[in-house]
Parts: sequence; structure tokens; C-alpha cells
Amino acid sequence: MSPRRGAAALRGLPLIGVCLAAVAFHSWVAFERAGSIEIRSFPSSVFRMDVFRAPRDWATVLPSGRTSVHPLTKLALTPIGLTIRRHVPGAGSPVDAARVLAIAGVALTTLLAGLLTARLAGGDLRAGALASLLTAVSFSSVLLAAIPESASLAGVATLAPLLFLANRAEKPWTTAESAGWLLLGLLGIAITVTQLAHWGIALLCRWTMLRPASGSPGRAFARLPLLLALVLGLAMAGSWLQAERYPGSRKFYEITAVASDESAFLRLADLRDEPLNHVARVASHFVGVNFVAPFPERSNAFIEEWDANYWILSVESPWRAEWSGAQRALGGVLALLLAAGVVALARRPDPFFAAPLLSIAAMFGLHLLYGHEYLLYAGHWHGLVVAVLVAAAWRAWPGRRGFIAAAIVALSVGVGANSVAVMDRVYAELDYGLQTVRRDAEGRPLIPLGAPRASAVPRRP
Repeated sequence: MSPRRGAAALRGLPLIGVCLAAVAFHSWVAFERAGSIEIRSFPSSVFRMDVFRAPRDWATVLPSGRTSVHPLTKLALTPIGLTIRRHVPGAGSPVDAARVLAIAGVALTTLLAGLLTARLAGGDLRAGALASLLTAVSFSSVLLAAIPESASLAGVATLAPLLFLANRAEKPWTTAESAGWLLLGLLGIAITVTQLAHWGIALLCRWTMLRPASGSPGRAFARLPLLLALVLGLAMAGSWLQAERYPGSRKFYEITAVASDESAFLRLADLRDEPLNHVARVASHFVGVNFVAPFPERSNAFIEEWDANYWILSVESPWRAEWSGAQRALGGVLALLLAAGVVALARRPDPFFAAPLLSIAAMFGLHLLYGHEYLLYAGHWHGLVVAVLVAAAWRAWPGRRGFIAAAIVALSVGVGANSVAVMDRVYAELDYGLQTVRRDAEGRPLIPLGAPRASAVPRRP
């Protein structure tokens, strides 16, 4: 190895170390802190997460009804989930196999967020390591690593096309690059159909802002509809093959069925009746709750709305959440750090930030119209928010990088501790609080949360 490559490898060690530490941290929260809890016994009780669906979709051969909006989930992930069940010690159940897959997805998201940050910060991998650290300990990452959900993997499809764009900028367009865009488009639509937005924005920016060094703009633009047609065509073929391989799985191009299923998630009434509150609610997740979650309160939304016989933990509405003084202080520090990143963006605008900012804006606009419990969609934007703000601050104040690094590390320690504390509360509720037969007339658990709980015992073999 040449001295130059050796030095580059050494510079990348902090980033690799953070990602490996993230795997260990998330595994500890997902398995050791959870103890013997069986999360599937409480369907959709944790922040409206499909706690029974991801293990079924990812690690069994049973059909999936959610392939209408996660088009190639079975085809792409079931072989991996079954392999994990067969070959990874302690992951023989569908739940544990899905958790291993979720941890891997969040770890890869953490790595990609760091690499994108480094690219936006002028190639400085130290900035990437800091962004990866903050991404890994944020509550949304810890939650999605511990309890599998489609957003556990969505961050990969969010970040990959934008990182690919950053690495291909101002280089000649090649056949290999076309193949790369095609594969990234299929990756996006495989996990969640809305992930095509990131792919489309990155591809459009490749043409408009960072054109290939060779070939005419018209010829380059002609590739865009061709690539889109190929992605959609291959995705439709894959969806048909998936339904044949796993009978009962739905096809995403059956538009009528998809529209019927997803209409319940529209937020048009909120946007019409309380526009300011609704905008603030969505914004609080982009720059607040995804990082520093409050202790969730019990919400009986499912009983009220669908006459379902179980409870749900919720942080979507501020009045349903319990903020401690320490959490409020931590949120204030986070706000100052994020504000510094916004100021840095304004001080030193850079065309490389255009595509990530457009992607964040697209997700914000989409989720003003669609979605409940926005923690479930954090993978669609969280790594991007961290990458943009950390990279912007790193570039804007080169003389204060030591202070920036110390502030991010200190903040990450507090955010990580809060994430563990909130997950402990979630696990305690799962043990005692979610079954209506175990509650008093006011909805409080009959067994105090401070009492010794079943999850404190060693995990069953």
C-alpha cells in the first residue's frame, strides 16, 4: 500500500469505528435491553409501527399485503431474512432475524450519512465520523434498529443516490454510470415507492447542475425518461415475479387497491383545519423528536378510531408526550447546533448541497400531506438533515472545527443516553401497560412502571 493510500485509510478509521460501535450499540438496545419481550404480541402498539408485519415480510415465505407501497420487499429481503434465520446464532425466529436485518440497515444508513457528509465537507472524513455518530444515537435510529419497520432500511435508499451523485459530479457520463442509476432506482422502489423521489432529484440534478463533461445536454436529458421507464418496467416485472414466488403478495401497480389502502393516512383535514400546528408537528420531527424523543404517553387512538382492543404509544402530538427537564435542555442544545448549521448554509451556499436540500424539502412536503407518527418515516430524511447541517458548519467555520467536534460528541452522548432511557420506557410499557385488561379506569397500568419487570430476566434461548 502506498503512503498516500495508507494515510487515507487511517483518516477513515474514525468513521469505520463509529459504524461498528453503532452496530454494537443498536444490538445491545434491541436484544439485551429488551430482554424476553415478544414484540409481536402487541401489534401496531409502538408508535403505530407494524411490529408483526416486518418479521413476516422479511423473514418468512408468507405473502405480504404491504407490497402495494413497499413494492419488492419480499423479493429483495426474504432471501436475506431466511439466510439470517439459518446461519446467524440467536436469530432463528422471524422477529430476531428481522431485528438483525434492521440493525444492518441502520448501520449502513449511518455509514452512508457519514460518507455523504464527508463529500459535502470537501472530503474530510472527520466530519463524516461526527455525522455518523449523531445519526446512530438519534432516537429514530435506535427505535428503528430495535423494532423493525420499513424505515429501518429506507435510509439506505435515501442516501445512496445522493452520494452517487456527489461522487459522479462533473465526470463524464458512462455506461457504467447508467447501470448505477438503474440499480439505485430499483433499490429505492423496492423498499418504499416514495424513495423514487430521492433518486429522481439526484438524477435531475446530475443533468441540470452537474452536467457530464462530455456529450450534449440534450443527449444527457434523453437518458432520464429512458432510465425511469426501465426502472418502472423492471419493478413491474419484479412485482409480478414476487406475486408468483410468494402467492398473495400484492402488486404495487394495482393503483385502485393502493389508493384505497393509503387514503387513511392522508392529512388533508389537519392541513386545512390547523395548518400552523400541523406544519410545526412535522417540522418538530425533522429537527427535534427524531433526535431527542420525549417519554411517550399512552394514547387510545386505536380504540377510539378502529375499536381495536389494544393501546398505542404516541409522540405525534406534543400533548401526548411527557418531556422531562433534561430532555428539554437537550432539545435546546440540539436546536442551537442545528441553527448553527442553517446559518452556515446561508453563509456559504454550495451547489453540492442543492440535491440533499431538495430531497429534504420533497419529504417535508410529502409528509405534510401523508403519514401518521412521523418517527416511522425518519429514514426518508434523517440522515440527510444530519449530513447537510454538519457538513455546512464544518465548511463555514474551519477555524472552529475543534469546538464543533466537541459539541457534537457531547450532544451525541446526551442524545444516546436519552434514546436508551426512552426505549426502556417503551419496553416497560410493552411488559405491563398496553393490554387494556391490565389498566385501571383512567388507563394507567395496574403494575407500576417502576416495579421489576419481566424484561429484566435473561433472554430465553
